[in-house]
Amino acid sequence: MKYFDMKWTVDDSVGHFHRRFDGKIWKGIFCECQKCGVQKKKSMKVGQWGKWENYRFTPTSNGIIEVEIYTYGTETKRQKRDRLINEILSK
Repeated sequence: MKYFDMKWTVDDSVGHFHRRFDGKIWKGIFCECQKCGVQKKKSMKVGQWGKWENYRFTPTSNGIIEVEIYTYGTETKRQKRDRLINEILSK
């Protein structure tokens, strides 16, 4: 098994409570089997904390998977970029 760390990235517009997670790294949250390629992630749900569940992710060479945190219902940077590109291309 090859293990990957998770790095939290917080949007600037999110409140103080969430900003304290910005840049935090959690060790060994994702893993990938070197033989069969099965990918898994540790569950963070209440009551199931630490259980491994199947999860699809894109492995990185540096061993860190970045996870974006944003307020529910807001537009992420990626969504905003895609929307702006689509608006420009549709003109």
